[in-house]
Amino acid sequence: MVQGMGAGEHMKEEVLSQDLQATRLEQLLRIASALAADVPLATMSAIVGEECRHEMGADAVSVHLRQDDGFYELVFHQGCTAEFTNQWKMVPESIFPHEIEMSSNTFIFFGSAATLKKAIPSASDLLDQSFRKTIAFGPMVVGDAAIGILGFAYNDEHRVAPDRRFMSILVNLCAQALARSRLSEKEKNLLLKAEAANLAKSEFLVNINHEIRTPLNVIGGFADLLVQAPNLTRVQQDWASAIQRNSHHVAELIEGVLDVSRIESERLRIKDSEFSLGELLEDLFNSFRVKAEESGVRFQVDSVPQPHRVISDPLRIRQVLSHVIENAVKFTSRGKISIQIVYQDDLLLVTIKDTGIGISSAMQEKIFEPFQQMDSSLHRRFGGTGLGLPIARRLARVMNGDVKLVRSEPGSGSIFQVLLPLKSLDEHPRASAERGNLGRLLFGRRILIVDDSPDSLALTKNCLDSAGAIVTTADSGLKTLTFAKTTKFDLILLDIQMPEMDGYQTMSRLNLQSYKGKVVALTAHALASERERAMKLGFIDYITKPFTLTSLVERVSALTVDPLSLNRAHKSGGAHSGNLNIKPARLQKQQSRSV
Repeated sequence: MVQGMGAGEHMKEEVLSQDLQATRLEQLLRIASALAADVPLATMSAIVGEECRHEMGADAVSVHLRQDDGFYELVFHQGCTAEFTNQWKMVPESIFPHEIEMSSNTFIFFGSAATLKKAIPSASDLLDQSFRKTIAFGPMVVGDAAIGILGFAYNDEHRVAPDRRFMSILVNLCAQALARSRLSEKEKNLLLKAEAANLAKSEFLVNINHEIRTPLNVIGGFADLLVQAPNLTRVQQDWASAIQRNSHHVAELIEGVLDVSRIESERLRIKDSEFSLGELLEDLFNSFRVKAEESGVRFQVDSVPQPHRVISDPLRIRQVLSHVIENAVKFTSRGKISIQIVYQDDLLLVTIKDTGIGISSAMQEKIFEPFQQMDSSLHRRFGGTGLGLPIARRLARVMNGDVKLVRSEPGSGSIFQVLLPLKSLDEHPRASAERGNLGRLLFGRRILIVDDSPDSLALTKNCLDSAGAIVTTADSGLKTLTFAKTTKFDLILLDIQMPEMDGYQTMSRLNLQSYKGKVVALTAHALASERERAMKLGFIDYITKPFTLTSLVERVSALTVDPLSLNRAHKSGGAHSGNLNIKPARLQKQQSRSV
């Protein structure tokens, strides 16, 4: 009978033990679910503190996290006295009882206030004031590193410690959750800092871009005009050409850096429009043919498509092809450059083959990375920033195309392929002004130029004057408003960066005056955000500085074209040529840099 009673008690204890284990498992699963939340560190600290206080049945709880300097910061507390939170806000590791092993998850339990006073003499006053009878500590460790410590306080003495195994598992779960939350918060802070740095970089680019573009536009523009002057000596002609060539080179470098910034920040916009693919390719190839033949390199183009109209972004197509062909011309000093063009099923495939210096297998992986040069000796010999091919590939990919290196051997040359999607249109005859004769493009067009910079104003006026336009100038927004009320213009070119009343404010005032004419922003700001702001205000287009004579005149012509008058002019044999002091043949040799 006694033995039976003993067996029954034993079975009862087993059942109770199993029930307890099931309860503990349910508790751990619930807590693990709560700790899995993706929340800020402060919120996670509160979850940890509240869950542990509930499971421990404690009257008070504290959560200290270890900082980089080795001190422990109180990040959460509940039920603690003001004296405790003030004195234990930031404490050294040495203040905790030496019995605590900070490098392990061993749970330490002090069953009476007397034993704790011996362990932490400095806490005697706090214990007396708070009437705490029992204190427990749970070090939080991840790997071999201590990340913090949990503290629990009871108003009654607990001679028997709670389930240490359960509490060790609980503390370990809390340690993992806090470590994960802290890491996530650090990553988010780093991301915010990176975004702030990127914003600062963008603002810097906007400012420096404007400061450089404005004077560079004046230098390059007057150099364009000077090169066309008929009375220059041979030496003066060479000087003017050198200024023109180098100003355009600097402008291209600036545009390259901005393009990299736009692409990386995903602010680059593709602006589709209808254009003649044949004309674009012919202009592009003719400009590079001159450069190649000047170096004694044959420039051959096969299967040039007949002129037909397509829809895509002509500026970006020109940029992609220019960068790849420029690379071939730059690194080829003998032999030939051959270009093969295939256009089928709305896809343009351009293959560029050269007999240049070639690319080693080691460098072939790097040529599409920004600012990469093949080696320092080649950089000194050929110059450049290493932006051409990276920009070409990234622009092509933004357009759902690609640029790839097919094959290259040092000393034998390289083969690149450019693939660009284009949407073909049915061909329709279109009236257009004859290219190369800029004096016929703007004849009779009335244009108001507004710019507070005398040099920029003079340059733009000279460009449009020489193409036959009737030009009026103003140097402020107020004068613009007056002219708009009294004079009819085919187009207003309005500078954005002006004192007192800038271009945006002037446009807003024109809208209030119910002005119905065409207004174009003329500015050194080249970022997509500025362009979008201008278009929302009612500008019909956005021309960035620096521009070339050809690009400005052709853009203004396109914006002021009157289809009926062009038809009449075409039937009557053409418009009056105007008073032009420019040699058209020479303009055809210039590479028209789109703005």
